[in-house]
Amino acid sequence: MELVPQHRALFGVDVVGSARNPGHLLNAVRTTVDEALDQALWGAGISPSEVLEQESTGDGALLTLPSGRLGALFDMAQHLEIALAEHNKWRRPDVRMRIAVEVGPVGDRPGLYPAKITLARLLNSEAFKRTFRRCVDDRRHEGASTALIASDHALRTAFGGDHTTLVRRAEFTRISVRDKEFTDTAWIRVPGSDLRDEIEPTTSDQPASGGVSNHVTGTMHGVQAHTVNGGITFGVPRDSW
Repeated sequence: MELVPQHRALFGVDVVGSARNPGHLLNAVRTTVDEALDQALWGAGISPSEVLEQESTGDGALLTLPSGRLGALFDMAQHLEIALAEHNKWRRPDVRMRIAVEVGPVGDRPGLYPAKITLARLLNSEAFKRTFRRCVDDRRHEGASTALIASDHALRTAFGGDHTTLVRRAEFTRISVRDKEFTDTAWIRVPGSDLRDEIEPTTSDQPASGGVSNHVTGTMHGVQAHTVNGGITFGVPRDSW
């Protein structure tokens, strides 16, 4: 019988659309990621010794910390927003990030653990990507450099007491995340944005099956629909975000 691993706080980041940058700028993107993470850790008051593990994920990273630092990770997301906004103001290429926060049992040895798998599902959620993309495309939110998603458990734990300084519970909006066998409720935040106007009424990653009912008058260009039960693809590459 093995003991249940200690609970750890997880902080994952992924660069939006990094593959669209020409090859000679990829190293600059990686440098920006590393520098911004260092600034955000410092801003949140997290010392390097508290980072139990830092894994590179190509154009992103996964940080593992003691569970007691969960609240600080929510504030770290805001410090990361500040660092990237400053970078994007003066330097190229622009770097935007999706951020995910989770908490759960993680062993001392490197490997796959349910909490890490959940974080990866959240970070790669198509519903999360779509919402952030709409915010960036909308001029009202064009300054946003990051978007944060957290599991329901992580959010309730972090905001169950006075554990954050910069980020508030009211800034998050609920979203449904579905990926293969994974289904969960999560919460997302885009700095400066009221996401109630951005999230689709039934935002999810796997649309329900069904049909499409159209009533068309006059000349039709594209698709006109009153009710759509199913998926419609408009030609946006899945890996572009």
